[in-house]
Amino acid sequence: MISNILILIRIKDWLKNIVIFFPIIFSNNLQSAELLISVLKVFFIFSVTSTCIYIFNDIIDIEDDKIHKLKKFKKPLAANTLSKNLAYFLLIFFFILTIILLSFNMFIIFFIAAYFFINISYSLYFKKIPYFEILIICSGYLIRLYAGSHTINVDTSIILALSIFSLSFFIISIKRLVELNNQVTSRVSNLRYSQNIIKILTILSSFIFLLCSLIFFIFLNNKLLILFPILLFIKIRYYILSISLNIGEFPIDVVLKDKLLLLSCLALSLSTIYLYY
Repeated sequence: MISNILILIRIKDWLKNIVIFFPIIFSNNLQSAELLISVLKVFFIFSVTSTCIYIFNDIIDIEDDKIHKLKKFKKPLAANTLSKNLAYFLLIFFFILTIILLSFNMFIIFFIAAYFFINISYSLYFKKIPYFEILIICSGYLIRLYAGSHTINVDTSIILALSIFSLSFFIISIKRLVELNNQVTSRVSNLRYSQNIIKILTILSSFIFLLCSLIFFIFLNNKLLILFPILLFIKIRYYILSISLNIGEFPIDVVLKDKLLLLSCLALSLSTIYLYY
């Protein structure tokens, strides 16, 4: 049961909240223990909040997941390895925990409220609107980014925000492309996406991300330009693995299950910090 609960609350997906650390890294404040602790607290609050959203979404999508050829085995509610009553209990528990944590960190309540609102709205309604639903998901990453900036009282550059937005769009569009290839659920078929349009959006968002990253490196610290080939390799390998292995619906799994991709991401992250500082 414990393993199924861990799958339901999706701790590994907390890695998506790593965007919160970008402002402290790129603002020369990473060496400040006080600010780093503050960002860590915000990271944990967003992680607990995102768990609420994950559980809520799994409850809403349980019937659709049961006919999905992968999710019916991967998701505990769809696989009937956890009861819906337990899921409701965990949802209430993490929601209360979020409120308790916020009571000690009221300065980010606006960001948490906005994150809650767009994700609940997405689960109940916006996920039914083609293309717009991708924009809604991407906006969640911008909220994380700006929450990180607000925590350490710095401004987020437009180029960094555009980089994060285009990267998230690239990942989500690949996810939709894989779903289209599988197309086994009513939600995906009802969206009536065009594979050609999704492919164009995937290529366009990838180009925008790489261009923004290049500009960001040049004006922030040109020493980072040496890392651009690694970034390019990561993008290409992520795309190939997502499509060829048919696992693009689970972005974190794509990275964690491929040692070369995972090591490349770690090397890029550590090298960025080393070169920047």
